Amino acid sequence: AVVSTQSTGGTKRVANFSESLGMQFAIVHIGEAVDNAGGGNENRYPAASLVGNVKDRDCIIYDDIADTCVSIVKTAEFLKQQGAKRVFCMATHGLFSRESLQMCEDSPIDQFVVTDTIDQHENMEHYPKLHTVDVSHLFAEAIRRVHNNEPLLKLFKL
Repeated sequence: AVVSTQSTGGTKRVANFSESLGMQFAIVHIGEAVDNAGGGNENRYPAASLVGNVKDRDCIIYDDIADTCVSIVKTAEFLKQQGAKRVFCMATHGLFSRESLQMCEDSPIDQFVVTDTIDQHENMEHYPKLHTVDVSHLFAEAIRRVHNNEPLLKLFKL
């Protein structure tokens, strides 16, 4: 598997995450739409580039916040075009504004996992690709450590 980011801003986060898991990572850059054939909007495609190898591999798009999901979906589509076997998405916080969940549901994303920092129960009833991970134990442990003047650093190491 390969851990991927859809922005150069997420490169360091993804590099650290992939290193802690012993995995390779890839960077996808989705640029502004360019006119590939001339003639109008129907011929405009986003300029995209890939650093890394995703062919015949599972890809994990990793981000901190999933809001409009436009760049996440474009990245998933591009990874599939580049030969990715499956595409999974992970985000710390699932805001999911507007029609973002429907867009993800209609995309090549196989599964979208977010933490439960924002309630997703209603969303999960309507969007089967969406899953959550419970992080309440992490917050409880952080509160306990702060209360007892213990270091928090151990909580952030995988």
